[in-house]
Amino acid sequence: MIIILILSNKHKIELLIKIFYCLLILMPLIDFVNGLLINIGGPQIIGMFYRGFFIIFILVSLSIFYKYNDQGLLKIYIASFLLFFVLFIQTFFLHGNPYFFTSDISVVLKLLLSMYIIEFSKKFIKGKSKKNYFNKILFIYSIIFPVLLLIPYFLGLGTSTYNNGGGYKGFFSATNDITIVFLLLNIFMGSTFFQSITNRKKYILNGIVYFANFSSLILIGTKTGILFGIICFLFLYIKTVFFNKKASVVNRIKVLVITILILFLSIYIFKNIFIEPLLNTYERFLYFYNLYSGNLIQFISSSRSIFLGEAYMRLDEEPMKIIRFIFGSGFKYRIQNWGNGDLVEMDMFDTFFSLGIIGIGIVLISYFQYFLLSVKRTIGIYSVSFWILILYSFFAGHVLYSALSSTLLGIVCAQLVCKKDQERG
Repeated sequence: MIIILILSNKHKIELLIKIFYCLLILMPLIDFVNGLLINIGGPQIIGMFYRGFFIIFILVSLSIFYKYNDQGLLKIYIASFLLFFVLFIQTFFLHGNPYFFTSDISVVLKLLLSMYIIEFSKKFIKGKSKKNYFNKILFIYSIIFPVLLLIPYFLGLGTSTYNNGGGYKGFFSATNDITIVFLLLNIFMGSTFFQSITNRKKYILNGIVYFANFSSLILIGTKTGILFGIICFLFLYIKTVFFNKKASVVNRIKVLVITILILFLSIYIFKNIFIEPLLNTYERFLYFYNLYSGNLIQFISSSRSIFLGEAYMRLDEEPMKIIRFIFGSGFKYRIQNWGNGDLVEMDMFDTFFSLGIIGIGIVLISYFQYFLLSVKRTIGIYSVSFWILILYSFFAGHVLYSALSSTLLGIVCAQLVCKKDQERG
């Protein structure tokens, strides 16, 4: 930061943007190493250190060029203050455990990460199309994430998604988090792949990368991931072949032929290489479907409806209900004391139970602008990605409080703002 201070303003901004993008590129590697350390029983501090450094970097960068009373800065300052104030109230009036406080700081930093990424983008990237490399960042992610998942799989390393050996998540510790990543990358690479049908070199490269991401999503083995991956592919395929007026007959035939070849290749690969984890995944789905006596709501929601009922019951049993309604009970406190209600895995409910109505208000106010942008804009990969993230957040969780998902949410919202600005220009 000392070097930055002695540079001219133009060079300062250029350097800050480069550091910002470098930190984004590091994200999958950091999460992979963090998962590797967890797998061998090592410390998990690297992820928290990375997020803390990232947020401090953005704060310092914004402070160099913008006054404290800037409207955008005020919003994230107030949001940050209120969230940490909530944790203080919980510590001093509810549980009195400083360990819970420090543990919850790590969770709150994940929530704040997307907000800080968005604000940095608004201040330094918005209106500068030549400095907008988010598409390249996502393409890099589309290469790095499959590599980090598939190479350990072929080497026989890493862990299964489920205890019965179903699915595979490598060294990524959180199943839902890595599923969300590949959901978004499948949207991005699927769209990129089908849009590049007139460019042979790009078409082949994009096809390989898209296939790697699609295979990774199927290999992980979650219900949402498998269903979404297939629906996304079919939608983009039908849109390109049957409803794309700009595509020539030759290009449509090319897409059809290549798709058939990819289909046969996929069947061969899944049958001969991924067969064991996929069969175990199928057996697990069948087991839980029978366990819930064919109750589709419980099966599809993976018992989240049960967890939600348990959480409400636990809240009703707690003392000082008004304080808990306003400030929540804390994430770690719930894990230690609420049994099956410790994590509902539906972000808005987990926000309410852990951070109270204040937390709910901060989340709704922070992302309402991007909801409006996604509705007003013509349908594109970023508006679709935003809605996928929001729906996944509400029904399956692990978006707001995951470092991976929060980073992607920040990128998607930043692109909604930056693309809007480019359209105006």
